[in-house]
Amino acid sequence: MILETKHYINGIEIRPLNFDEIGFKIDYSQDYNLPEINTDSVILVNEAKQLVIDHINTLGVFEGIPYNITFGGVTLNYYIDLTDNPLMGDSQIEVKIKRRKSVLNFMDKANGLSFELLNKTHPITTIDADYIIVQDNQGVILTMLLINTFTLAKESAESIVSVAESAADLIKAGTPNAGFPSIDLGDIIAAVILFVARVVYAAFILIQILEMIKQMLDILVPTIRQFKASTVLELINKGCTKLGYTFQSSLVNSKLAILPVPLANNKPSVFEYLSSGDSTFYTKGYPTALDSTPTLGNLMDFVKNYYNADLSVIGSVVKLEQHTQTPSTIINNTLNIQSTREDSYSFNSAESWKRYLVKYRFDVSDLHSLNNYQKGQAEYSTEPINVVNADLINIKGLVSVDIPFALGVRKNALNYVESKLLNFAQYADTIVSLFGGNSNYVSKINARKGVIQVSQQQFSQSKLLYLQGSKQPINYLDIIGAKAVYNNHISNEVKENFKRIYTSSIPLSSHQFNEIINGGNTVKDSLTDEILEIITIEWVNEGVKATINYSVKGNEAFNTKTITVYE
Repeated sequence: MILETKHYINGIEIRPLNFDEIGFKIDYSQDYNLPEINTDSVILVNEAKQLVIDHINTLGVFEGIPYNITFGGVTLNYYIDLTDNPLMGDSQIEVKIKRRKSVLNFMDKANGLSFELLNKTHPITTIDADYIIVQDNQGVILTMLLINTFTLAKESAESIVSVAESAADLIKAGTPNAGFPSIDLGDIIAAVILFVARVVYAAFILIQILEMIKQMLDILVPTIRQFKASTVLELINKGCTKLGYTFQSSLVNSKLAILPVPLANNKPSVFEYLSSGDSTFYTKGYPTALDSTPTLGNLMDFVKNYYNADLSVIGSVVKLEQHTQTPSTIINNTLNIQSTREDSYSFNSAESWKRYLVKYRFDVSDLHSLNNYQKGQAEYSTEPINVVNADLINIKGLVSVDIPFALGVRKNALNYVESKLLNFAQYADTIVSLFGGNSNYVSKINARKGVIQVSQQQFSQSKLLYLQGSKQPINYLDIIGAKAVYNNHISNEVKENFKRIYTSSIPLSSHQFNEIINGGNTVKDSLTDEILEIITIEWVNEGVKATINYSVKGNEAFNTKTITVYE
């Protein structure tokens, strides 16, 4: 079956004079790849020529003319650029055409779309992320409060002894004996006053101890608060909608979220001033100019790198998927040097690496980010197995996956200070209940497990989270940690990814070319049954041959191994 290529000017089908010479080319080695035509100009005659003249007479030369090419369900959007030296002849016109809608076109727009602007027209749905402040001077605060509590406890013990002594004096004053057969009313009144005063004082000291414990718990175990965050998928979906696209991906996890850098509230309410331990910092829920991904373009670059995925735009659909390993079609490969009937190949050694590094960023304003250093980085190295001349080993190259976020650190367990505070919390809950009150300090301490912990409310680096509800699960690093990111990247090891590189001219039908466009650049060789990965391909319009540069798995890197430096 022949899949016909069609050209359109403003929706009207035309046929350029150089139609038979126009072909398609795709460079899969580029970050953003889609079919492109193999020329930047078309020659127009007859009706097509008149359409251009009519446009010039109506709108002038400074507005381009829509020029679309369709092939097998794929539409390539170009436009005629009348400002780029058109050749106007009596019988024909030669004009330059340039891409109108493509991945690069989408990314140009995405780079200019901030989430601040997006939220004005397409409000971003935010979610809550629970957090607590765990300061680095907890031990000092606890020691000071313990000293004050001990002093009050000692005073309480002495006051209780005084109450007991006053009770004994009162009993003695009210009991006649042989030396004093009559009761002195004055002594009784004095004993009662002293007894009551000492009871009141003992109660006062007890209340102060309770208040000290409550203050200690309020300072060292503050209330769990919420920052506004947003999921990566929500940000991308809203951004694509704003630009007139829809987003499709089987990769982006719906629980992957961004916690933006907190902003200072310039107009805090009186309650924020008076609330004990509260702060006037807040987040809008979406990245701002202070964050590492302030625009949709920045975020798209992140997910593409994070998932080692290909970004494509087909029509109005933006797709993000990892490179497919399923052959899109079967081809009949031939010897690449036909004149001598032999094959010639090279290696993809330029893609090899000595060091592979996955790294999150670290936030010096948040000590917990620094304490989580190990899980925020993973490093691997390619090493030789058998060596004869060590000085001749020539493994080189660096792959660096730089993640523009700090990890949001989960509180997995109670620390030493919190564990010690549990005893005080139980004491406080008991005393409050004895007085008929309701206290839940014990549950308040235990509820801190699973929330995000920061050393202060203002931090300077955007955080990446994996949220279930408003907390991160205990295995969140198995999903978004540096090691997990490395494992998500296909064929990391040099030995597994080593290939031979060939260039060949092969028979290729229009139907097969369409299958490659829509199904991916992995094909199967019917002669050798090998899986080939096309690097570049050029196919002339409705021809029978294509020129391809491709790779096939080689075993020349058998004498290497990948070792883990740390993860």
